[in-house]
Amino acid sequence: MSVILSHNTALWAIRTLRAEGANFGLWTDFGVVERSLPWIGKHWSVREFASSEWRWPEPSAACELHVLVPPKHEIRMHHVHSHVCGGDLSAQSILSLDGHAGVVCPELLFVQMAETLELAQLVMLGYELCGTFTRFANRPMDGPVVDHVCPATTVDGIRQYLNQGTRVRGTKRARLALAYVRDGAASVPEAKLATMYELPSEEYGYGLGPITLNKRVGVNKTRGSLKRGERFPDILFSFAPIGINYDGEKDHLDLDGLTRLASAAALADDESSADAKKALAKKRRNLRNKAVDDMHRDRELLCEGLVVLRATKEDVNGIGRLDNFTRQLLRCAQVYFGVDVSQYEKTLDDSELRSNRYDLWQSL
Repeated sequence: MSVILSHNTALWAIRTLRAEGANFGLWTDFGVVERSLPWIGKHWSVREFASSEWRWPEPSAACELHVLVPPKHEIRMHHVHSHVCGGDLSAQSILSLDGHAGVVCPELLFVQMAETLELAQLVMLGYELCGTFTRFANRPMDGPVVDHVCPATTVDGIRQYLNQGTRVRGTKRARLALAYVRDGAASVPEAKLATMYELPSEEYGYGLGPITLNKRVGVNKTRGSLKRGERFPDILFSFAPIGINYDGEKDHLDLDGLTRLASAAALADDESSADAKKALAKKRRNLRNKAVDDMHRDRELLCEGLVVLRATKEDVNGIGRLDNFTRQLLRCAQVYFGVDVSQYEKTLDDSELRSNRYDLWQSL
């Protein structure tokens, strides 16, 4: 049996592969639709997926299996959704996984998901595919997020794929969403903020794009020193030399982790007390070093003419909080760089937009 995983099932597979360390930029094993036709004239059943070698989602009432098929060759089986591919696909549209399955490439997946996702969610998916994080395949909304993975594709890669002229449903909407996607998102909060700031007000965003994510900025590491280092602000705006660094709890101020180690040290018996106290001391030292490094980062960027504001979860979660943070950001642009921010403030003052904007933030 050989099938081509498509749409939601392909998204599951690509997330799983990225979490396992797959680098789609180095993928060399491609296939075409015509190679995967053993299902023609064959009746399928769940036994087809009973093999221990089948590692992809099995069709069920809770999770349909989405597959790509040529015209007139739909798979007739409960809980299998056949997506007919009417146009010719490029040879690199299908990635070979194993003897049982292939999967659509990340660029084609982005186009396919344009059929079902709202614009903002499609933009978020673009940030995930073009970034260095991936959501947990089985629990994408509330599961763990895997960081420091290879990007599945790039904005240019998706654009080039769209420009090939392949006729696939969702192409027009994919082009629209791609205009608001940037390379380099390193976390879900970065992607959420980028989506909100890129989307125009009519889509309930702030309309502050285009932005740049994690741009390499050369800085002087110490005062009076010629030694240069590098910093990577999470978000830089184009309307002024101003940006945002998102300071997450775990990486910047892990108080929960500190509390756990403090409790363990207090409750440790004589035999394990030394190790527990050593772990606690190391945690405190790391927290202090990170706090000092963050202050150095802010000063170094300021010395390069960049005002980069810190944002925490308390700044962005809750009704009106991200609006208030954005007002402060705009105020800095006005005071320090003379930027006319009146058009942006009108968006913030619109009560209907404000409500819809918060709903959108929650949905992401």
